[in-house]
Amino acid sequence: LARDVAQVNGLGAAMMVQGAKAGQALAARQSGVHALMVAGDGTPWYSSGMASALARAAS
Repeated sequence: LARDVAQVNGLGAAMMVQGAKAGQALAARQSGVHALMVAGDGTPWYSSGMASALARAAS
């Protein structure tokens, strides 16, 4: 989740190219960006903002 689609597309591409650990660090450094990444084995990683957003949506 981000302010606009261009930011989502740009960060998504950068995160995929950088790999999991660097992509997670990149997402964590971005203000107003909430990310969910899923590893090849199906293990999810949520940024703190995404975890909060999903919890709010579920309630």
